Amino acid sequence: MSKVLKLIIITNIFVPNAFAIKPQFFNSKVLKSPLSKSSSNLDIIKQDLYLDFDLVSGLVSVEQVIDFKTTRGSFHVNLDAGMELKLSKLQLNSNVANYKHGGSVLTIIGPFEEDQVSKLEVRYTFNLNSNPAFTVMKSQGRIWQASTFVQPSKAREWFVTNDRPNDKFQLEVRASVNEGYSVMSNGNSIFNHPEAVIPYKDKFAYKLIKPIPSYLVSIAIGKFHKYLDSYGPIEMSYWLDDFSHSGDLSFFYETKQMMSFLESKLTAYPFNTYNITAVRTMAGGGMEHTTTTTLSSEAVLSHYGRVTSLHELAHHWFGDAITCQSWDDIWLNESFATFMELSYVEASDGKEAYLDELYGQREVYLNSEQKNGDLGPIVNFETTPEQKIFSQYGIVTYYKGSLVLNYLKQTLGEKVFFQALNQYINDPSLRHKTANTSDLKRHLEAESGRDLTSFFQEFIYRKGRPELLIEEVSRSRYKITQTSYDDIGLFHLNIPVIQGNQEISVTSEKQETFIEFVLPQSNLVYFDPDQFVPGVIRVRYQKATAKALLMQKTTSYRYAKRILEELELEESEWRNLWVFSSLRTLNSAPAILLHGVRHFNLGTHQLLSALESSDKLVIKRDLINALSSQNFNEAEKVRLARITEESFENKDSARFIITPLMKLANVQEINLTSLSLKWLDSYEKIDGAMVFKELLSNILINKSSAQISAFTSYLFHSFNKVRRRAAQVFGTYKQEEVTNALGKSLLQAHQFSDYTAQDDYIIEAFLWALDSHHSVLAKDYITRFKNSSNFSRKQIEQAEKILISW
Repeated sequence: MSKVLKLIIITNIFVPNAFAIKPQFFNSKVLKSPLSKSSSNLDIIKQDLYLDFDLVSGLVSVEQVIDFKTTRGSFHVNLDAGMELKLSKLQLNSNVANYKHGGSVLTIIGPFEEDQVSKLEVRYTFNLNSNPAFTVMKSQGRIWQASTFVQPSKAREWFVTNDRPNDKFQLEVRASVNEGYSVMSNGNSIFNHPEAVIPYKDKFAYKLIKPIPSYLVSIAIGKFHKYLDSYGPIEMSYWLDDFSHSGDLSFFYETKQMMSFLESKLTAYPFNTYNITAVRTMAGGGMEHTTTTTLSSEAVLSHYGRVTSLHELAHHWFGDAITCQSWDDIWLNESFATFMELSYVEASDGKEAYLDELYGQREVYLNSEQKNGDLGPIVNFETTPEQKIFSQYGIVTYYKGSLVLNYLKQTLGEKVFFQALNQYINDPSLRHKTANTSDLKRHLEAESGRDLTSFFQEFIYRKGRPELLIEEVSRSRYKITQTSYDDIGLFHLNIPVIQGNQEISVTSEKQETFIEFVLPQSNLVYFDPDQFVPGVIRVRYQKATAKALLMQKTTSYRYAKRILEELELEESEWRNLWVFSSLRTLNSAPAILLHGVRHFNLGTHQLLSALESSDKLVIKRDLINALSSQNFNEAEKVRLARITEESFENKDSARFIITPLMKLANVQEINLTSLSLKWLDSYEKIDGAMVFKELLSNILINKSSAQISAFTSYLFHSFNKVRRRAAQVFGTYKQEEVTNALGKSLLQAHQFSDYTAQDDYIIEAFLWALDSHHSVLAKDYITRFKNSSNFSRKQIEQAEKILISW
């Protein structure tokens, strides 16, 4: 699974999003779902599913055939089968079966012998409208789109299975659906035309010979624009719903470039077909359903969609071909897919883009723990499968794991590292089977010839990260102090160092280590300049050395920031550095400027000049953040307006800074009405409509009260994120007609065609807006919502809490 936002703002920092996970999942309480109750002696060989969908009633009729083997004798076997499944027929080896179904467990009475192969035939029904494995969207009483999302353990809710990642089986899916609709599932298409005698139905069938675990079995239903493609002998297709279809297929056609890159780094693509289905009903950003990645339609149209697509494709090596043996080893899936994002960005976009991505992943992880080790280790035996993926612990599974792998690649060398991965993926005992962490370790050690026991113990099985202070104690002599925590301990580190033109490394494995450099110009030493070590390394130079480094062309902007964080300067010293670095246009100049903003009385003029001249996004973001604390005069407001307008025209380079620029313009109450009206509708679908929100805010800030009501139509928009963002904006405008629009949209929420039962955040935004209005009329709407039967218990409870607080 991949992340949902490439850059999102959390606690005032910019972070990347490489998962298919909504960012709010990391801040939510994740409920533990029942563990699999399937028998341990059960091995499913093949699953055949025959599904008949009625999109008017939502009823699905299913005939399922399960071929399974019992690895040892037993009087009965248990399978996972959700309570939503209404069983009507069971046959075991062509005979009527004795069974019991309760508590999501289906017990089949035997007896069963060791190595006995059995065939179970099951007939049942379930309803799409209430089944927890499906997200559905409805319009005018009928379902118009539906798709599954079951990771880690909801597959049992729509078919009978062994709901564990370590039981993989062949799959065949046949489906009939209302005329005009299509069904996408795993594997090669057997046919996709009306074949049988079901009137007003279209039929689809798929077959996957390579084995698959239950959580990767997928169904997506809807009306799609379909495009065929290929990569060598690999058949490919892209299915786009109306929301994601723009006619520009460059996003999808880059899949071939991604495939080529992954094959060059890993092995040949492990399957013979690959499809992408873009749907509104995707609960996150994407999911690596084997051979048929499901992407959120919004992801396709957003800047983070590209790495999300790469992430899901990378899973076909890490997760689909080789699946984690248990959820405790889920990092073998998610950390590797997130790490491959870094590798692809470096190969396709260059080193600076790679470092941007790496820095973002570091910020997510390092800022997620209130104290070192809060989130536990990468292999965490204490958390549930859901927590490992969706809660704050998922930050370790995705980001810390990616950073650790990137560090290991630098430590072993890129060639050795990827050769080890090649051997791991091609291992016949693992390929299209399952693996645990020791399997990976075994291949890394064999290829590198190194004992990695300490590395895995410290970075994979133990919580926390290294924290070091490197101090220059005299010319060319440095002291490394590694912080030791009682419950974490010390790390054995190889710290990359650049001295002159030479790349070397120094070790740290004690609380205190002294090192001395004897090469020419030995006082100009860069410690971990690209921040590969997955921890915190502070570098404190003597003032003369620090100044010398800041004046070097080879000193990067980020390294200059690290130097300045540990440096105390008088204002005159700072000003000399700033003037000199500016005249020579050194990389350190913006960092020195920002240091002046924090420590000295510096106005906005220099910041705006630096923002106008900078071409690096990371610098622009820092400068905008610094500008948010400044007071603008009229001339400076004009300059900011011009910078903002130019950013919209140059969307490729400014896509990560448009939102903070517009926020800044709104705080300064700069009138950008013409610009906002021009771009407002263009950003409805992009990036969760965050830019749309700021554009709408700017319009309303500069409109009279009488004009504001004309924009309440956005509260009834066909796109749920637009409704949500509009509600957030209108919460501050307390006119009666605005309150009426908020209340009516809230009460009608269940009637919008894109409404799903998971729209808690949409509902919450409307309730917050009405709560902000705090009027008799607002209270009446919230009360009517509370008494409605059209919404979930959780949503009703949100309303009840507001009314109690009133």
